[in-house]
Amino acid sequence: MTSEPADTTGRSTVSGQVRVLLVSGSTRRGSANTAALATTATVAPDGVTTVSYDGLAGLPAFNPDDDGDRLPAAAIGPDGTVTDPQVTAEIARVWDALLAHLGQPSG
Repeated sequence: MTSEPADTTGRSTVSGQVRVLLVSGSTRRGSANTAALATTATVAPDGVTTVSYDGLAGLPAFNPDDDGDRLPAAAIGPDGTVTDPQVTAEIARVWDALLAHLGQPSG
């Protein structure tokens, strides 16, 4: 992926397809963080696809006292997998991209 100069609309372009998962740290209606992510999705350059995740409120808050090997009940489905297939798919895409990047020569 490379960044290109701004096009005639003044927006930057990206060569190659990029997917960005947008997760707001706030679950409050009218959140400035969520609004900023919505704006980010609107102004994303050509070649960048954004996916907004809005399931944060359904997940339990992080508590180090509860940290362990098991996932909280709210985070798993009846078959034992992560409940939100959109998040599962995005995580897989991110790992694929990371592994592909790590396989590239550095320099």
